[in-house]
Amino acid sequence: MRIDRFNIEKHRHLLVRSVMRRQDGDPVLEAVLDAACKGQTLFDLKEWGRLWRGLEMSDLTVGDLVGV
Repeated sequence: MRIDRFNIEKHRHLLVRSVMRRQDGDPVLEAVLDAACKGQTLFDLKEWGRLWRGLEMSDLTVGDLVGV
């Protein structure tokens, strides 16, 4: 059985706002959140809410945000 590695480039055309509806653990959602957080790992609730709402309303594609 062959298991393909995750390739974010296959998802570069998706709108970020549509990816935000995916379930926790989804690799595309994780890639978007990693890029949006820019290395920051601690957020207070207000900061996290602002970040999340901004992504939910974003017109960017995954490729624009992640840089692929």
